[in-house]
Amino acid sequence: MGRFHRILLKRRRVLRLSLLAGVLAGAHTVFGAAAARLRVVKDPLASLPAFLDTLLPADGDSPGASALDLHRRVMAHIRTAGGRRFIAWGCGWLDGEARRRGAPDFASAGPGVRERIVAQMAGFPPARREYVFFDAVRADAFRLYYADPRSWPALGYDGPPQPAGFPDHASPPGRER
Repeated sequence: MGRFHRILLKRRRVLRLSLLAGVLAGAHTVFGAAAARLRVVKDPLASLPAFLDTLLPADGDSPGASALDLHRRVMAHIRTAGGRRFIAWGCGWLDGEARRRGAPDFASAGPGVRERIVAQMAGFPPARREYVFFDAVRADAFRLYYADPRSWPALGYDGPPQPAGFPDHASPPGRER
């Protein structure tokens, strides 16, 4: 191979590398701009634990709803896709109200803001979707919360008499064995 051919091959190699670099740079620009336009999709149920903690907050003696994983148990009771969509809609509504009040979402809002949003939701007429969400989730949450033995000590409740029964059932009241 002569000197001319070697120079020509070197030029072709340089041109190919230059072309490849240009394509890669263009692709980076195109895909980088597209990636910047993509929105990070938030979990539609991310605000459910905060909503439940607003309804059932922790205090000195009793655990809050999230300490009992109530959000998972509430979702486990929902049997239909429509029910899951409805819960997601309600959480979206909570997030939207929090954004209108300057917070990024309901879970990030301060306790006072969250309480005002929940009070607003509870104040809607019973036929409104917002109230239906509030009422249904609250009823399920309270039922699940107070059925959990970890919530009983704060109530002074030792639990149901069964299966231990009443060992002193044969003695008159006040004269336990």
